[in-house]
Amino acid sequence: MIGGGANMNIEEFRNNIPSFIEQSINIGKSIPDCNICLTASLKCINELDTTVEYLHKLWLKHLIDDTVAWNMSVMLGTLLGEMIINERCFHWVINNENLPVVETEEKNTLSPITKIYKIITDKNDCEGTARGFYEGFRILEQYHSLNDDEKEEITTYITNSEE
Repeated sequence: MIGGGANMNIEEFRNNIPSFIEQSINIGKSIPDCNICLTASLKCINELDTTVEYLHKLWLKHLIDDTVAWNMSVMLGTLLGEMIINERCFHWVINNENLPVVETEEKNTLSPITKIYKIITDKNDCEGTARGFYEGFRILEQYHSLNDDEKEEITTYITNSEE
């Protein structure tokens, strides 16, 4: 298991990526009445969302517990991370919580494993989707690439009328 105090090193994690991807593909194939074909390409992000949604429904019905949800999240989150890395040429690092995260050129990090876990175990259906996670990152990235005048042009300031 990744996290939870285990000393994970990046080489060990990277060596497990092919196995995590293969297991993710098998999870997708096992969903009844769906023709899920997962690969490490963002072209398959809708299929990933369908897979995660299925696991979320199982979790809500108490058919899988938090440990199973975490283990599924490691596999599917690794797949999501690889989708992003293959698209954006980022890389994996181990963060200060001993979890693998995707690091950008600017040293910002994305935690696809944690995000998938939050989606699967979401009690209030507010965590969104893997697609939304990636698109949100892209929007923030685009915003930060704007100059100050461009940021000012698209920013709305809300003032407290009670002041």
